[in-house]
Parts: sequence; structure tokens; C-alpha cells
Amino acid sequence: MRKEQAAFIAEKFLDRFKDGYDIVDENNLPVLQAFLNAAGRQFQTLVKENLDADGSISTGALYDIPFKLAYGDSGQTTLEVGYAKGSKQIKYYDFVNQGVRGVGGKNAKPKPNTGKYKFKSKKAGYFMANAIIKWLANAKISTKTEQVTLSASTKKKRSLSAMSDAAASRRKLSFQIATAIKRDGLRGTGFFDKAFKQTFDQDFLNGVATAVVTDLQLTIRTYGNNDNR
Repeated sequence: MRKEQAAFIAEKFLDRFKDGYDIVDENNLPVLQAFLNAAGRQFQTLVKENLDADGSISTGALYDIPFKLAYGDSGQTTLEVGYAKGSKQIKYYDFVNQGVRGVGGKNAKPKPNTGKYKFKSKKAGYFMANAIIKWLANAKISTKTEQVTLSASTKKKRSLSAMSDAAASRRKLSFQIATAIKRDGLRGTGFFDKAFKQTFDQDFLNGVATAVVTDLQLTIRTYGNNDNR
């Protein structure tokens, strides 16, 4: 988020008060709230773009990443981003984000990762295989748009969809893929960390400062004489 975005939001917001500032609730921070909501939407967009660019194998649940503004008793405003505690995504999103080291073995092709995670056994579990089955089912999409530039995720879906059709059963294929993942590991994509760093950088902090200053000016004008704008 850029400081200029906060200034733009502030300017658009101030345009609503040409006849006076007395309608502003001094207990609210409308410009800051608008800026934080914009930051939350940007974070969502970057997460989705990163997942597409990295070609991550997923059932699609990782795309559904929420954000919300929370308000404390003392008047503080907090932007909360990320998968909710107790959600199905919270159980595995960081595996995709940081990667998981494989157990190795014959024909192993280790995948790069940055995390602390490691598979404990070569055996493919039901949860992983079942997730891959759902992903393969979603991968059966039309191939009539070959002239269109495809994302890495779409290319991988199409290639594995063809494999699925040729396999004796989708379940067998899903366990083969799961076993290979356990052996080689899961490549870290950084889809979450990169989106977080891109959104909540120094420019974001500068934008927050601009938004807060504007809200403070609104509050002062609310208490003061509207003719002194």
C-alpha cells in the first residue's frame, strides 16, 4: 500500500463534507478504516496471484483468505488478515507457504523449501490423497483456448488432467502423486509471506500515518467552527 493511496482516499472522503464536518463522529476513524480495508483487499489479491503464478496444487480453499477490521474497547482499530483459527486452511497453508522436506529415497528429487516442516513417513495418507483427488476433479477444464497465455497453475492442471484420464483410476493416480510428494517434498511457494511483505511495508506505515492525520483533522474540525475549514 502506498502513501499516495491514503492521500487519494482522504481526498475522496473529504469531498463528501463540502457543507461541514459536523456529521463526522469524532469516535470513528473513517479514512484509516477505508485505507485498511483497501490494504486487506490488496493482500487478498496478491495471495491469489501468487498461488496462480506458483502453480500450487490445491483444492482452491487457499484462495478464500479473509480479512476484517476489529475494534477494541479503547478505540483501537486492527486489520486482521489470514486464515481463521479452526479453519481447514489453517491446518496446511504454511506447508504450501514454506514447503515441506521429503523423506528421500530412491529416485528422490528434493524440492526447495524454507520452512521447518518435514514429512515423517513415505506412506501417503488419506487426507493428502483425497485432497489431490478433489484437485484432479477440478482440473478437468476445457483445452480449447490454447492460444491464450496460461498461468502455471492452469498448465499443471491440464497436464495432470490428461494423466488422470489415462490412469486406471483417479484414486490410484492420487496416491501415486501423494507418494511422490512425500518422497521429494513440497516446494515452498511463499505465497503468503510474499503477499504480506508486499502489502505491509514501509509505504503501508506511511499511508497509515497519512490516514490518521486526516482523521485527526476531521475530528478537530468537528469540534471547531465549520467556517474555519
